[in-house]
Amino acid sequence: SGQITNTVTLNDWFRPFLSKLCPFGTANCLLFDPMVSYDQIHGRFLIVAVSLDFSSRRSHWLISASKGATFSSGWTNWVMDATITSGIQTSTFIDYPKLGYDAEAVYVTGNTFNSINDFLYTKVRVLRKAQMYGPNPATELTFWETWGLRNRNGVEVSTLYPPRLRGRTAATYSSYYLVNTLDASNFATLWRVVNPAGNNPTLQQIQVNDLLFYDKPPRVPQDSGVPLDIGDSGVQKAILRDGYLYFAYNSGYRDEPITVTYARVNTRNGQLLSQTRWRGGNFFYPAFDVPASLGPQGHFPNILTVGTNTRNGSLTPLSIQGVKDGTYPYFE
Repeated sequence: SGQITNTVTLNDWFRPFLSKLCPFGTANCLLFDPMVSYDQIHGRFLIVAVSLDFSSRRSHWLISASKGATFSSGWTNWVMDATITSGIQTSTFIDYPKLGYDAEAVYVTGNTFNSINDFLYTKVRVLRKAQMYGPNPATELTFWETWGLRNRNGVEVSTLYPPRLRGRTAATYSSYYLVNTLDASNFATLWRVVNPAGNNPTLQQIQVNDLLFYDKPPRVPQDSGVPLDIGDSGVQKAILRDGYLYFAYNSGYRDEPITVTYARVNTRNGQLLSQTRWRGGNFFYPAFDVPASLGPQGHFPNILTVGTNTRNGSLTPLSIQGVKDGTYPYFE
């Protein structure tokens, strides 16, 4: 019916862990950036978020899994220290958490920053579903972790995105892929996960060439006069369906300085099959989906492809249907 049935803050959701997450109290501690996904293979909801205690500089990943296919099925929650790398305590913290899954594992990714907010590297943790979904879920999750991935041109990977699965409800997937874009480039990188439930998973790098040369877009004008920082040209949304990866990212071009680009890739060989971008406005933060009715055509579902745009400071949508106008200015 579209009616809200439950409203819970992150602090309440993870309250049993607050003394660990926020050892100096919640006034100077933040739980933020939640992402929710439905695991269609096993009929579970998954949540990832992160926390940062500004006094102790401790940072954690926050993970939840439902015990069934509804909110009321009950939930299991875990927290994982994000400051430990290779068994060593660091002064780093995690941000921009993302969440994905396949038949065997759950994937969480995030960008790692130092104490003065300089970006360092991307982290990936692979969690075993067997520990999360069994009748007696593990009280603590073990994981395989990697970090410091680099693209073939030597540039550090940032905002590594685990795509959402679409397709047959109970389909099994022989391979899972992570994807990233990067500023000032004409390619993207796929990372194929090999042996995710084993003791030593690996990531195989596949470069996707022939993208239009894109770069980080500039700040977006607003009615308030305060420009909106929309971040870099990292992937904002990705869908994996039957061996094809659809993904979208903020991008800047000489003829379209603030826009969104969509790409479609055959993951079997890394071949770019199609790409498209919005024109005639300032577009950012893309969102889209790939419905079951979309066949193997080489294009995107235009009706469900959504971008946010402004032009010359106006907040009026230019040609997008079914999107609610913003009602509040944003101040940075």
